[in-house]
Amino acid sequence: MKVVHTGFDGIDLALRTTVPIELVDFLEEGKATAQELVSDVWGTYAGLDIQSGQSGKRGGYAFTFRIYEFGAVWFAKKPKASDPWGLYVSIGSRELALNGLDKTRQKLDALLTRLGFRIPHDGISINRVDFAVDILAPGFCLDPDAFVFHSRANRKAIAEVETLEMNGRSGRTTSVTIGKMPGRQVIVYDKREEVLKRRKREWPLIWNATLQAAGLAPLDLCDRATSQVWRVELRLGKDALRNRKDIRGWGSLHEHLQAEMDQLAEDMTLTVPSTDSN
Repeated sequence: MKVVHTGFDGIDLALRTTVPIELVDFLEEGKATAQELVSDVWGTYAGLDIQSGQSGKRGGYAFTFRIYEFGAVWFAKKPKASDPWGLYVSIGSRELALNGLDKTRQKLDALLTRLGFRIPHDGISINRVDFAVDILAPGFCLDPDAFVFHSRANRKAIAEVETLEMNGRSGRTTSVTIGKMPGRQVIVYDKREEVLKRRKREWPLIWNATLQAAGLAPLDLCDRATSQVWRVELRLGKDALRNRKDIRGWGSLHEHLQAEMDQLAEDMTLTVPSTDSN
């Protein structure tokens, strides 16, 4: 097995801020046009190319939009004094894979300033963090019966991860998910298949750059026997982030996330099946 990528794969955060009225007007016009055309529409605001969606999001978010130069989905509320958490940002895997966490944070801060948002020092609430490891393992077969919970996991940890879901195709298991959000979750799945199906062209480039740096040949995705990449994702939802270390902002994330991810990996084990009845 060869690790061909590691890094953050998604971060969701709520922001305690009020959406500027000029931006609200822009988003209302864009949403109305998108609904009329039954298609997301592009416009320009503050010198940025912004795509307005046709709908919002549960929780009172009236607007959905994307910014061309930043890989994230933004959700905004109309200003309301009784609800100060007016913005929600879901940062995607591509942005984090290409730029890393620190540069992604810098880009986010710059865009917030450019859009006219004012965020207090304690105005960030991190609601979900995903970390991914991509492994080149052509001979690996995913066996859902080979997952066990670590003996040191306490009752609460076991209760959080007792759900197991499987997806298979043509007699081959392609995905196993243990746990559920907004708690703790681990998923192992066929990343090569997803890349080909959804035409995510950036991932072969990322994998091949890692292989090239190690002096190895690039992958030929046409040949599954030599290019099978599996992804392991470790996911912590809002409940899990708050449960033990009260992770909310960037400071507590940097301080405690490593230990929380390590604990999640400890609590779930993928074994090599044997004839041992235990």
